[in-house]
Amino acid sequence: MKTRYILQTGAGLVLAAVGIFLRVGGAAVDTALSTLLIVVGTVMVMMGAFNHRRFGDGIESDERTRKIDGAAASWSWFATLILLCALFWANELELIAFDMRGVFAALLFFMVFSAAAFSWCLARREAQE
Repeated sequence: MKTRYILQTGAGLVLAAVGIFLRVGGAAVDTALSTLLIVVGTVMVMMGAFNHRRFGDGIESDERTRKIDGAAASWSWFATLILLCALFWANELELIAFDMRGVFAALLFFMVFSAAAFSWCLARREAQE
């Protein structure tokens, strides 16, 4: 197992344990903090295990995948700017009323899913060439 995966899994276990200790120990801490620590720790453990299962001790990326991921991030950023302009004009023309949470949530989900979609499309296009 790569050292990176071991460190990631160990750090995740520590974060989750601290979150559980804060919850069970009755410390005067907001429950949102302990929940956040538990969730982040669990995600780190799961991602470490998933990446180890997926890649093992082999390489995780090469020049081709870095090129595809860079292009996908650029296209996702450009599409997000277009979405921001559309949201701005929809708000200015009073077609839709937005609050900050809604805009941030929409942008976050759009950026994540558009980056994944562009990465998938570019990988397929390069595989066909």
